[in-house]
Amino acid sequence: MSKNIDELRSLRVEGSSEGTAGSSSSNVAPQQRLSFPKQLRRPPYRPISPEALSAIDPDLAEVPIEYIQDKLLASGDLLYAMTTQTTIQCPKDSLPRNLEVVMRDMSSGMPTHIAAVSCESPPHQKQRVILYPIHALVFAIQCARLPPMPCSHLPARREAEDNTVTLPVLSFVIPSPRTFALLVEYLYTHRTKNMLSALIPVPSYTSSPQELSQKLTQLCTVPALLSLISTAHGLWSNVAKLGVFDEKLWETIEFNWKVLLAALEIKTKNNATT
Repeated sequence: MSKNIDELRSLRVEGSSEGTAGSSSSNVAPQQRLSFPKQLRRPPYRPISPEALSAIDPDLAEVPIEYIQDKLLASGDLLYAMTTQTTIQCPKDSLPRNLEVVMRDMSSGMPTHIAAVSCESPPHQKQRVILYPIHALVFAIQCARLPPMPCSHLPARREAEDNTVTLPVLSFVIPSPRTFALLVEYLYTHRTKNMLSALIPVPSYTSSPQELSQKLTQLCTVPALLSLISTAHGLWSNVAKLGVFDEKLWETIEFNWKVLLAALEIKTKNNATT
């Protein structure tokens, strides 16, 4: 029904890399010139693959994709809450094929997999891995560039005493692991509030990008703005590489980028004249 787990332990996704927009460092020499693209390119559209859905559940092969998306959106808050009510029991020395997860709530909608998120690095270099409990269908129905993921065909081991389940581990190699949490929350809830707060940390929001940029210049130093730009760029890199073609998400990314670049331009000009 699906590919063997061993073949999918290193899911490397296609798409553009994070290096196209230049480097954003908070430790910048005074005379160093930085350049950023005025716009963050959207990757060529790719539809969701029916094969990716049938790999999770063969019964989904004939179900309209829009219907599945609507159903998941309706239950997104519940599913996202389930991912936060977990304790992953992971050994420190190596990452196994399966991990035991203690669930605080065993009622319904439990995660199906553990995403082991890391960035691309040389084989000899030790890399940091961040673990996220996820529902495979939430990603398969929205991330067009992900290879097919298997269903949790290993029987979940439930123990009444400690609420423990065993979930398969899948490796996600992406450009920006540190911004992955922002994308995960959006894929479940389709809300942009926390994303906006992380990228444009101002007390209140207005409809004017110019006003937001001005507020940022009052609240942030140049290194702080560069850090926000780096976060925005990392989020864009992940969205592009995973193939998330959600219009509201892309509009939010583009809006944030416009506001941040304008704030940086204003701030650097003001610094140059003082």
